[in-house]
Amino acid sequence: MMQRRFALAAAGGVLMGALALLAGCASTPVVERFSDIPNGTVGVFTRKSTGSFGSGEARVVWTHGEAQFQGRPVLSTVSPTAGTAYYDPATYGQVASLSPAGVTTATYDPPLGNPWPLSVGRTWTTRHMVVTPQRTLPLEVKGTVEAYEEITVPAGTYKTFRVVTVDSLGERTTVWTAPQSGIMIVRRQIERPASHPLGAGTLEGQLIERRVPR
Repeated sequence: MMQRRFALAAAGGVLMGALALLAGCASTPVVERFSDIPNGTVGVFTRKSTGSFGSGEARVVWTHGEAQFQGRPVLSTVSPTAGTAYYDPATYGQVASLSPAGVTTATYDPPLGNPWPLSVGRTWTTRHMVVTPQRTLPLEVKGTVEAYEEITVPAGTYKTFRVVTVDSLGERTTVWTAPQSGIMIVRRQIERPASHPLGAGTLEGQLIERRVPR
């Protein structure tokens, strides 16, 4: 009788463990792409930087829209102080960076971004050519989706994927992205080592306000 009770208890433990595992899987989605981001959506971020990223704290405003770049349609985020970033409409990979004056500072081939779909545990390695006014260099990026978690920033609470990438220059980036809410960056941390061509530095930013056109 005692052995039977132990067997039933063990079976119950296995069942509860399996149910917990299934519940965990059910709460961790596989996301195929970003939800549409309406043109005119404004994201306001705080930015704190050191070293090669500059020194100090700032408030940066980005406005989402559409544009043309080198004869192709792109998505854009435009900031009067930080410049412009162009993205591929299909993948949301970054195509180019421009200065606040509208001068192209870098292009990325293929576009620089995360492969889809996003799911916890996914890893990848991508290779790109980065073209700047000074030089052209190859860049390898290794990425991992570390977690799916809810985080709270001044703009609100969002369900995010925590994505970590490390490139061949040693730059390590952690981004909390909320594709289901149509938010590319909720929070971001970047670290550059002293061996980086631009030198050591850190950058931290988080979303403090988001305005979507009605």
